[in-house]
Amino acid sequence: DKQSRDVMIASDVLMVASGTATLEALLCKRPMVVAYKMARSTWWYMQRKLIVGRYALPNHLAGHDVVKECYQENAKPDAIANEAINLLKHPERVKALQQEFVDIHKNLQRDASERAADAVMGVLSI
Repeated sequence: DKQSRDVMIASDVLMVASGTATLEALLCKRPMVVAYKMARSTWWYMQRKLIVGRYALPNHLAGHDVVKECYQENAKPDAIANEAINLLKHPERVKALQQEFVDIHKNLQRDASERAADAVMGVLSI
C-alpha cells in the first residue's frame, strides 16, 4: 500500500523480510538488509533440491550479490543491525547500491511479459 511505500522512501536503510517487499524496496531505491527464518525442514529441502544460489529478489534479479542476505542462523538481530549500520556509515556503498537498483529496474521494464514467460519456461525446463 501507499503508506508502506512512503515509509520505505523516507527510510535511510531497510530491514526487510525476504519476499515481495524486497522488490518494492528495490523499486523505491532503498538500501536494505534481507532476513528470513524458516522451518529447518524447509531450509534443508531448499538447500538440496533447489538450484538457487541467492534468495533475495534483488540478488536473484541482478545475478550477483547486491544486498546482504541473513538466513537461518545468520538471521540474528546483531548481524542484521551491524549490516544496517554498515550501510549508514558508507554512503558511497549506498549510492552504488541505488545505481544497481536503477539498472535492475530498467531491466524489469524491458519486455516484461516475454521475459517472465522465458523465466518460467527455464525453470520448468520446457
